[in-house]
Amino acid sequence: MATGIGSATQLSTFDTFKTVLSSNTVLSSAVDSDSYYEFEPNLKSGSFNGFPYIVVNTPQLDNPEGTFDTLEFKENTVIIELVVEYHARSNYKTYANAVIQALETAESTLETIGLYNTTVVHDGVAEEYMNQKQLVRGTFTVSHDGYVTR
Repeated sequence: MATGIGSATQLSTFDTFKTVLSSNTVLSSAVDSDSYYEFEPNLKSGSFNGFPYIVVNTPQLDNPEGTFDTLEFKENTVIIELVVEYHARSNYKTYANAVIQALETAESTLETIGLYNTTVVHDGVAEEYMNQKQLVRGTFTVSHDGYVTR
């Protein structure tokens, strides 16, 4: 029987993906371990660790009322964002390739928490301004199947 994705798995998604990404040698040397965020950081905060940084968004699992103790096979997605300063944009491609490589080689790790058939898609890159800083932000959609426990 496959491992089901429940609330504990859903809430540990950030930690699991952080572990997977930080195990990549390119990312571990470029992205400080405290520069992985579950939510967009405040760039002006004293606790902000600098660039580059990675945001791993926890997926939302719907749970219709009145449905308990069942398994339903569903596709879920996790959105990962890689943010670098504009002046360091020449490093973006190296970091983006490392994100994809880390996720594609982590299949067995992801399966242990119920995430099967993982695919990674680089959705593109955008330039933006945030708190008077010019940034380059790339988005990755990580899709996977799993049995969601309700």
